[in-house]
Amino acid sequence: MVRGFSVKDKMKFSIELLQKPVKFIINLVFPVYCLLCKEQLSYQTDTYLCDACKKNLILISGKVCHKCGRPFVNGICTTCREKQFYFSKARASGIYDGSVRECIHFFKYNRKTYLLETLFEVFLLPNSLDFPSCDLIVPVPLHWIREYSRGFNQAELIGKKISKRFNIPLSKTSLKRTKATPSQTGLSLKERTKNIKGAFSARNEQKLNEKRILLVDDVMTTGATVNECSRVLLQAGAREILVYTLARGV
Repeated sequence: MVRGFSVKDKMKFSIELLQKPVKFIINLVFPVYCLLCKEQLSYQTDTYLCDACKKNLILISGKVCHKCGRPFVNGICTTCREKQFYFSKARASGIYDGSVRECIHFFKYNRKTYLLETLFEVFLLPNSLDFPSCDLIVPVPLHWIREYSRGFNQAELIGKKISKRFNIPLSKTSLKRTKATPSQTGLSLKERTKNIKGAFSARNEQKLNEKRILLVDDVMTTGATVNECSRVLLQAGAREILVYTLARGV
């Protein structure tokens, strides 16, 4: 020890000093640009969006439907009054439009998985969803053909981030997609519900028994997919289902 600094502290400081010029040189040769506006980023940044584009990410705040989390609704929305949803509550961090939509498309379809770190930095996870009270995180599964072609399951990556932050176990085997279904894009709630019916099955039911489950996905639009997953999980013995998605379609 020298004046309160250990050898480990001095080594860490030296490494940080060495890293700065290395990062600067790398940035000169291989400059990094904001994924959305293409402005060149500082070599000191560890994110892939400029500050202006981060501010353009539309977060959900204010009034939402108490059940499904749809923005700009006070109380229970019309859909939740008319449709039986098996989850207790659903919440999202951002509105699925504009920059949020672009970021999720980069993350999901262009394999920019590192963007998830930036999104979690910007998105404040909703306080109205009590993450620490959950016993288990279950990501919405992809059919194995789609997951193989994409290279990852985006819901699983999101689930791992939440698992690490809140120290909640994650199970990627408790729910399986048993049927490859056509894309839900452009379908109504009724059509989506019919399309997704019977597409999932529960596994390792002993893990689910009497558990409060946090079901995780990237985007919720009509809620048909997370609702079918919730139904299957409850049928397998789960006590309650909460839903979290990065974004909510409006």
